[in-house]
Amino acid sequence: MRISILCRTCLGTGTRAVVLARREADHTLTQVLLGHPCTDCDRTGHQELTATVHPDTPDTTTHT
Repeated sequence: MRISILCRTCLGTGTRAVVLARREADHTLTQVLLGHPCTDCDRTGHQELTATVHPDTPDTTTHT
């Protein structure tokens, strides 16, 4: 069985944010926000997982 879950690295955006900080000569701090393609989900925002259903596992689903 295939299950698709929201990517925990990019939170479903397909892009992960990276903040770079640099201390300048005058002691100020320069920050740059960069976006990089997420490599955990191949830019789709979701990760595909494979689940195995074991036939000997009892069904705990309640039907009403």
